[in-house]
Amino acid sequence: LCPAFSSVSTMTTFEPNLLKRSATAAPIPEPPPVTIDTFPVKFLLASSGKTDIDPSYASFLFLCNSEEMDLQLTGKKALISAGHKGLGYFIAKRLLEEGASVAICCRKENDLVTALEEYNTLGHAIGSICDFSDPSAVQQWTEDSGSELGGIDICIGNASASGQNLKYGEGVEPWMKSINIDILGNALFYETAKPFLLDSSAASIVQIATITAIEHHDVPITPSYGATKAAAIRMISHLAQTWGADGIRANSISPGPIFVEGHRWDDIRSRMPDIYERDVAMHPQKRMGTGDEVADVVAFLASSRSSWINGANIVVDGGYTKGVNF
Repeated sequence: LCPAFSSVSTMTTFEPNLLKRSATAAPIPEPPPVTIDTFPVKFLLASSGKTDIDPSYASFLFLCNSEEMDLQLTGKKALISAGHKGLGYFIAKRLLEEGASVAICCRKENDLVTALEEYNTLGHAIGSICDFSDPSAVQQWTEDSGSELGGIDICIGNASASGQNLKYGEGVEPWMKSINIDILGNALFYETAKPFLLDSSAASIVQIATITAIEHHDVPITPSYGATKAAAIRMISHLAQTWGADGIRANSISPGPIFVEGHRWDDIRSRMPDIYERDVAMHPQKRMGTGDEVADVVAFLASSRSSWINGANIVVDGGYTKGVNF
């Protein structure tokens, strides 16, 4: 269940006793003794305030949750649309921390400069101004970024018209903005990146969708948001089937309510506290998700560690949605 551990100090041996068996169940062979450091046991016992945790189980929990997995992203080249703020900010930072080079785009020069100043303290990051509703601009950004980075291994489709749509309400304009950015913009992004992805040994596309694409979410937002995000999930499923044979994986993630300071749910908390508190209460853990929790899933899907995940839509909502998807 856990990776092997080495380089430990004070050593002891415990017989694992992790599962309680039914009296009528068939006997399960005992695993061999596990040699581990006693420090994690002491640390977990002390930090939890419990003195009755089975030492082997305590060590098992500590080791499984503290060991870092190498996502093998060092040297990979990732393009992140709208990678300057919101979830894009957390995703860009996470990939940079894992050793990837990153290219981002956004619509405002000052946002781009601010983001790149921080990102380049973590690794190698470049960026350009690009309006994702402009097909030629999307194609140009993708081609230029791939050339400057020396390839493309990862595409993260994070740009969305959702925030802009709050200004427009009903009518033709919000629908056209969502279609042009969330569907057409992403489609051209991936198609333009495809020649680069074909040259990669670990090509991965991750589309940022939403739980609003899979079930009704009673929040003030235009209907075009969930509809076009659902279409983007379907597009990704198609790419997984048609490009998978060429070694290009494609998946989407659907975040639930994610609290990012200065962004959507921060605004709702200030202006519509009843809706905010209602949605918090609907989470089993009585809190909203964080940008880092979404970025961790994106990084995994972008990495070759998820090599056998293709065509999936991963819901990242802490149990907020109640559907059982067999």
